[in-house]
Amino acid sequence: MTTAIETHGACDSRFNAVKDAFAENFPAHGEVGAAVAVMVDGEIVVDLWAGHADAARTRSWERDTIVNVYSTTKGMTTICAHRLVDQGLLDVDAPVAKYWPEFAQAVAEGLNFPNGMVITPDEKTLIVAETMGRCLTAFDIAADGSLSGRRQFANLGVSAVGGVMPDGICLDAEGAVWVGSPLTSEFVRVKEGGAITHRIPVPGKWAVACMLGGEDRRTLFLCTAETTLQDLGQGKSVGWIETVRVEVAGAGLP
Repeated sequence: MTTAIETHGACDSRFNAVKDAFAENFPAHGEVGAAVAVMVDGEIVVDLWAGHADAARTRSWERDTIVNVYSTTKGMTTICAHRLVDQGLLDVDAPVAKYWPEFAQAVAEGLNFPNGMVITPDEKTLIVAETMGRCLTAFDIAADGSLSGRRQFANLGVSAVGGVMPDGICLDAEGAVWVGSPLTSEFVRVKEGGAITHRIPVPGKWAVACMLGGEDRRTLFLCTAETTLQDLGQGKSVGWIETVRVEVAGAGLP
């Protein structure tokens, strides 16, 4: 026999259907703990919580229980943006700086899906992974944080198919960069100019990101995931952090 879950909080009678659906989520779908709040015209009309905050059901879900919402705010932001467009208050073709002047202080433009970044030990060079560009790009760092001297650090295969697609990266003491390449399921060590000296395959997994650490910075931490583009869009993914010992220690930042 399933124990009834008590729902706490308040709900305007106009939104009783929300309260009923919230309560039904526990017996019908096995929900452990949850909360929902709805605001209309500045007034909170639904503020409900129930269940437990842990899988073992030892901590009750309270009104102020903190929960990670992951990317759910992206959908809400999109809805708000579309409403602003509908009201003529937002031009999606306008530069971001029109609405956010500080954004105009960007120090680099035209990067093709930038991802991981590292800074050399002398703090004078920034290296950026351009995932869709299939390359690593380097910049000189000025004392005021501005960037100049843009150049290609390594071409990793810019054809439409094949080639390393750099995601997370880290730097070693010889100036080479370890690169995670999700869709080719491997971590590679790349020297300036593009020569690949080492490959660590992770068959059946995405090679997402890496970092050199440990007491001697010779432990390469590998962030991997078992997923597909389709599954990822549905929030389906299983991840690991794996390790391997390497010869050259880490350097620079992070």
